[in-house]
Amino acid sequence: MAYIQQIDDSIMLFLQSIRNPVLSAVLLPVTNSGNHGIIVIALILLTLFFKSERKTFFTAALGLILASLVTLVFLKPLIMRPRPYVTVEGLTALVDMSRDPNSFPSGHTTAVFAMAMGWQLASDRRWMKIFGWILAVLMAFSRLYVGVHFPTDVLAGAIIGTVGSFIAWQIVLRAYALYEKRKSEKNESI
Repeated sequence: MAYIQQIDDSIMLFLQSIRNPVLSAVLLPVTNSGNHGIIVIALILLTLFFKSERKTFFTAALGLILASLVTLVFLKPLIMRPRPYVTVEGLTALVDMSRDPNSFPSGHTTAVFAMAMGWQLASDRRWMKIFGWILAVLMAFSRLYVGVHFPTDVLAGAIIGTVGSFIAWQIVLRAYALYEKRKSEKNESI
């Protein structure tokens, strides 16, 4: 674990050394848009405007709920890993995270990867899949860039979000199959 922590620390200090106004102008709004799940919830709700994206909505929404429960209710309070700017000497954060002192895993990353994987699995729209993954990568990188998560926090968040939506997709597929079966049985009995 000490070796992994050393790698995490080194990456965080390197990222601080490459901070510049251009990257900050892009990554600060990205990271702030993830506060309280605002961007992810809004984007998932937008899928409701497309009738053909109902499975996408249910998959991404359920994936977000499952992954967030694991991250926010179970792991963060259990592990209580301090934020990088608290433990890495010389590291400063670009955003205030005093309301949530726990770093592992990244909730922002969990949420956006849950959305991206939900869209990947359920949507037929290529642009949604591409946009989802671009936003997921940007969000994950932004959390490192602003100094509030270690790389292992972000990696764990990405895995949890991805798995959450994969489980959600299995549930949605079974629910739709059951619905279609009941609808078919009802039509046959008429």
